[in-house]
Amino acid sequence: MHKVMTVKKILSEKFTNYAKKSNSIEPFDNAHGSMWASAILIIPVLLFIPIQSYPTTAVFLAVIALGVLCSGIAYLLYFKIIKDVGATSALTVSFLIPLFATLWGFVFLDEKIELNTIIGMVVVIIGTLLVTEFSFNKPIKTIK
Repeated sequence: MHKVMTVKKILSEKFTNYAKKSNSIEPFDNAHGSMWASAILIIPVLLFIPIQSYPTTAVFLAVIALGVLCSGIAYLLYFKIIKDVGATSALTVSFLIPLFATLWGFVFLDEKIELNTIIGMVVVIIGTLLVTEFSFNKPIKTIK
């Protein structure tokens, strides 16, 4: 299942390039189309991954809920941000995912954070600030 989700993630990210060039398409349509395209493109991969066990009804419903509620809503928000502030600023959210994953691991799982991790977090934050051309002297762009 992990391999399938990795392939789905890669395919979904490839559709971000499409989203950059499709400003006239509404965020809902972009999110809807991206989810369907990813799902359809992943089906042939499933033929080559052996089934180790069949999911129970609860597992199946949980996967559907995660896909619809988490990924679906996240895509709606993502494409709305692309439309409002542009693809470059929207993509910087992806830069912060490892930072927050490390933070949540520390808070909820008692994982250790060492000096190299902190240095990496600082590099990610500085890189995000540089990519977005953030300045403490100019006002932050508001979303309409």
